[in-house]
Amino acid sequence: MFKTSSSGLSTFNNTIFSKNINLTFGNGDTINLSFVNMYKKLAAVVSTINALMDEYSKGNFYTVANILTQRMYNNLSISLANLVLTTNKFPEYEVLRKSTVLGLGGLWQSIMQYSEYVDIKAQLAIAKDHESILYDSVKLREYINQFNQRRVLFPDSNVRAMAATLKPEYAEYVKQFGFPKGAVFEPDKLAQVLKRLGIN
Repeated sequence: MFKTSSSGLSTFNNTIFSKNINLTFGNGDTINLSFVNMYKKLAAVVSTINALMDEYSKGNFYTVANILTQRMYNNLSISLANLVLTTNKFPEYEVLRKSTVLGLGGLWQSIMQYSEYVDIKAQLAIAKDHESILYDSVKLREYINQFNQRRVLFPDSNVRAMAATLKPEYAEYVKQFGFPKGAVFEPDKLAQVLKRLGIN
């Protein structure tokens, strides 16, 4: 059933399967083991991001917002940047890594939008409370009376506010790459800045 002739063996050696086996277990064992190790490291980061995405898809926005802090976002960005391989040599690997980078950025954007939603929801509740005064003559009268009875307890004073400043890593990011579209600092670019400034 199986021929072991020399011609059959040479045919086997030229198949795609045998070429893959030779690539995997051939002379470049060290290179292949480090490549497998890179996949394992990438898989660990992907697992973390997938767990967050799973929670987010279940509607646990608050939980994800509390776990995915700016510090964690920065750490994951650095981890992904440390896993970069040459696109020419490892295009499939880089597709997976870049997909993970984009997923992290998208998750961060969704957390920012969730925070904005929570703020707007609170503002809407206050606005509805104020609106209810307009349609209730008793409440409106009470509000006007309270407003007229208010007295100034403290004299006018000059208040100085400190100018808003960006953290050094974000200032450097904006200086190098401009302000990011959607206010999401791209993980790979942010990691470059963090590593250069020695911030982990």
